[in-house]
Amino acid sequence: MLRPFGPPRDAQRYAHMVRVAALPISHNMYIALVAPVAGVKRMKPILLTIIALLISSCATSEYVVEDSIVEKFQLQSNQALLLVRVVESQYTGKYPYECSEDECVPFHFWFVYEAEVLKVIKGNFVSRHINFAVLHHTNYSKDVTNEWYVQVAEFEDRQTSHDLGVEYYVVAHDARAFY
Repeated sequence: MLRPFGPPRDAQRYAHMVRVAALPISHNMYIALVAPVAGVKRMKPILLTIIALLISSCATSEYVVEDSIVEKFQLQSNQALLLVRVVESQYTGKYPYECSEDECVPFHFWFVYEAEVLKVIKGNFVSRHINFAVLHHTNYSKDVTNEWYVQVAEFEDRQTSHDLGVEYYVVAHDARAFY
């Protein structure tokens, strides 16, 4: 029978009697599987069943969507609300207005993001990856972009889409990190 170890001396006392394996269940969580050395053959079917159940539950894991964040978005029919994790971001140095060096200093620039789609919350979007542009002052930290709610639409201006190398731009966005 498996039981939690007591003080560290118990872990040392029983270390030669058990085998431990760490099974990842998400990007930062693991489950420790502990089995007695002598009873591994008898426990093999049980362990395999447990592992299969854990893997299947991980494969269909759902991300918890914050209703208080989602209710703030007002989507049009040609838009989608996605929960994404940014893989890479790039500063483009481009901005959507005319600005000569003598007359003004640009404040907002296009940033291009490559992201993994964690969940389609609203709208029609089928891909597991997306590249999109965001017009803002600076790049966001991983605290924001690790689980980032983005409302995306396709560029109507084909020239801007071509210049940035993406089809989509962010209409609105939010993240837990802002609260």
